[in-house]
Amino acid sequence: MPGTPAGTTAGTGPGRGATPPATGGGGTQTPAGVPPLSPPPDKPVEPVITPEQFAKNQIQTLLKEFCAAHDALDPDAVQRLYPTAKMDAWRMQLNKSMYKSVRCTVKDPPEYLSLDTSKGTAKIEAELTRIWEHTVNKPETTVHIATMTLSRPSERARWQIDAATFRLKPPPPK
Repeated sequence: MPGTPAGTTAGTGPGRGATPPATGGGGTQTPAGVPPLSPPPDKPVEPVITPEQFAKNQIQTLLKEFCAAHDALDPDAVQRLYPTAKMDAWRMQLNKSMYKSVRCTVKDPPEYLSLDTSKGTAKIEAELTRIWEHTVNKPETTVHIATMTLSRPSERARWQIDAATFRLKPPPPK
């Protein structure tokens, strides 16, 4: 056909590149294979989460799970989050024959001393408050500053604790 690029056809028959005529209803017709535009959503679209924010959210989840392991007096749960932990010490600390319960909270957000999402490493400081309810004595509250080195094996893998130190939080000045 004159005026058409080589290798193409420009017929007017069905399926030959002609735009079908609009049918009643007054709506606009979209070309074949192109979906119509959707109306705007009722609520604003959530922004794309950055790798840094994703990592921080996952680290916060790790800290909550760490506290949940304390609350359950479950040293094995601690080990799932902290594979290199000295388990003899955690079994003594989270001993159901010594404690009725432990209530653990982590101050949110932790302080990020370093965070490298591309390498999957972080170092944080977090205030960890635990209320130990002894089987015999009255409850005891401890507040520690936990310094933790964290890692994850791949970009979307779970974070884990590689090393942790706990020091008593100094009392506020009088």
